[in-house]
Amino acid sequence: MLSSEFTGEFKYLTPTLESSYERIKPVDPEISETPETSLYYLYEGRSKYAPYPTHTIRAFNFNSKFAKENFDAAATLFIKELLHLMSIDPKSVLVNSFEIHEKKMAFAALPYAPLSCQIQKKRDSKLEKESKEGAKKPPEFSDTNCIENMISDLLLDVEFLSKEMNIKDCSSILVPKSIYQFKKSGAYFLGDWLTPLMSAKQLATETGTNIKKLSSIEAPKEMFSLGLSILELNKFAPEVIQKLREMDGNNQKLFETTIERLFSDQRFENMSKEWNKLLRRMACTNVKVRPEIEEFFTKKSVRRKKLLEEDYRLEINLAQDSLNDDTLEVLIKKIMTKFVELSVLDLKKNRIADKGVIELGQNTSWKNLTTLNLFWNNIGAEGAIGLGKNTSWMSLTTLNLERNHIGAEGAIGLGKNTSWTNFTTLNLERNHIDAAGAIGLGKNTSWMNLATLNLSWNNIGAEGAIGLGENTSWIHLETLNKFEMG
Repeated sequence: MLSSEFTGEFKYLTPTLESSYERIKPVDPEISETPETSLYYLYEGRSKYAPYPTHTIRAFNFNSKFAKENFDAAATLFIKELLHLMSIDPKSVLVNSFEIHEKKMAFAALPYAPLSCQIQKKRDSKLEKESKEGAKKPPEFSDTNCIENMISDLLLDVEFLSKEMNIKDCSSILVPKSIYQFKKSGAYFLGDWLTPLMSAKQLATETGTNIKKLSSIEAPKEMFSLGLSILELNKFAPEVIQKLREMDGNNQKLFETTIERLFSDQRFENMSKEWNKLLRRMACTNVKVRPEIEEFFTKKSVRRKKLLEEDYRLEINLAQDSLNDDTLEVLIKKIMTKFVELSVLDLKKNRIADKGVIELGQNTSWKNLTTLNLFWNNIGAEGAIGLGKNTSWMSLTTLNLERNHIGAEGAIGLGKNTSWTNFTTLNLERNHIDAAGAIGLGKNTSWMNLATLNLSWNNIGAEGAIGLGENTSWIHLETLNKFEMG
């Protein structure tokens, strides 16, 4: 049952998600008073389906001031954050739950919450436990490894937001209420991207400064904010920390005195000398003393270990998401063009037709794309021809077009591609390409690394097989599937 106190807020949930979960409640009890500037709401709900897991649900706030003034930009930003979460921890985001219904958008993920909520829950449970045991345990964020992991993970997002989103100052979201953690993997990440974006716009408006030319000392500001957050997570005086956040940059005389008051806290003795020194540097009044981002590149956090264990591959899985041409166009034009590291794109079992796949083929930024899965969509000849005209995916090795409708004309157009020189695998099973399509494909002379070609259930016949056999460029072809019925 929904809590009557929060029932009005659930209007932001999409129909499927609202009907799929029970015991839905805000992740943060203060969500009922979320300001107009919030881009989304976070809920916690128990699935109605076995084994009845509890998930976090993120719902788009289409009534926010920003969304009302610029709906497209707000919706785009919401989806950008979704895609970024997928790149951080694909297994934690339940992609198939993503739903767009009229102005509503929402998706579910494995449990995560802002550190402000997690710490409060831990404080409450510890206070209860301490009252029973009569002993106090050191707070989690006084642990050196925990601090290192968090800083290293968060700086990955600072890098991403700076390079991909042109957010030059992330200090406003390096705070406990905007720092999130996946409970299962332990990975930390930054949310609430709208806050620094709007702050930058306001600053540019007030000062006449071009957003792209903001001050070059963003990193010191971010280090200061992050240092204060670590102290806050360690139960240091929140009112003093809030005062420092307000004073930073305002040249107030009490700034140094207030910092010294903070560092005179006896709890610093519980921290190692190394971290005592680091935190003093992070909160130093002299911005030149504050650490640079590069100092933390060697820290092996959950996310950095993943990047070191394998080559960085941004994989986006939107399979079975009911994407149509219009939705895909929005994703490509407004969102995914900036994901230059994209290597795997899975769009199987959607409703993508010619218009959408032609738009897809016109992309020029995914130079690292290796795998494109378009299995079981509604792609015809025009779409395949448009896809074949792509000249930018020079790293593409695998293309799956199984169960579409490209026909002979589409196969011939696809075969005219001259840019996919690293191509190794092509699946065109069940596409009605017939003999003419096979002969057209066989005329390709650019796919010299092609090793696997699946043309099963296409009725290519003997004529088509002979046409394929005349190709002298596919010298690495090892597997040719051309199973026919009858």
